[in-house]
Amino acid sequence: MLISGEPGAGKTRLAEEAVAGLAPGRVLWGRCQEIEGAPAFWPWIQVLRAYIRTTPGERLCAELGDDAAELARLVPAVRTRCPRAAPGHETLDPEAARFRLFDAVTMFLCTIASAGLLVVVLDDLHWADSESLLLLAFVARELHDQRLLVLGTYRETELRQSRAGARAFGDLARASHCLTLTGLTAGDVGEYVLAACDRAPEPESIQAILRATEGHSSSPRWSSFSVSEGSSTRRHLVPDTSTFQPRCTR
Repeated sequence: MLISGEPGAGKTRLAEEAVAGLAPGRVLWGRCQEIEGAPAFWPWIQVLRAYIRTTPGERLCAELGDDAAELARLVPAVRTRCPRAAPGHETLDPEAARFRLFDAVTMFLCTIASAGLLVVVLDDLHWADSESLLLLAFVARELHDQRLLVLGTYRETELRQSRAGARAFGDLARASHCLTLTGLTAGDVGEYVLAACDRAPEPESIQAILRATEGHSSSPRWSSFSVSEGSSTRRHLVPDTSTFQPRCTR
């Protein structure tokens, strides 16, 4: 599933809430970085490394199977945890090598998911390198009938600015369920303020909140607002908005 929206729309928060009830070992996070120098496959390295470092050695080696050496290309710690994962000596052309790596990652995730639901969360995919997106598309096609859920968040406007990313993302979007988060409406704001402060705000106050927060439920400017009452103005503290769900469209 892909979750899109503008900055502050609540994409990461929604993903966090979606996996909150699952055991920590069954949720693996990978976060893409905007900074220069991040290696290829960085979000996937984080996902695999988290599992490899915390899984008992004997069980891990059994789950890695014959693909241990391939996965060690992404996570060198595999060689420490499973000494048999020695580097291979076979020389492959780049396309064949990439396919073998993609297949190894996919089979490893399939094995992990066979023990119970596994959720992989890839945050800020608009910053992902094209190789990471291609691997994600490969996994989505091959594991659609497995007990594996991949949640990806991204900003569509920034993704479009990357030609390579947009091209790689095209196939992925066609193979995924997509959810778009939009800003809060005036009605949403009115309902929230009523629930938070036990009184309905004036229309002017609603519009002021919308202008200040741009309709984003996670905006820090939600911390306070003014409610007009006759000729006076009362200031109210707004509680944590994490309980307020962003509006979404399919």
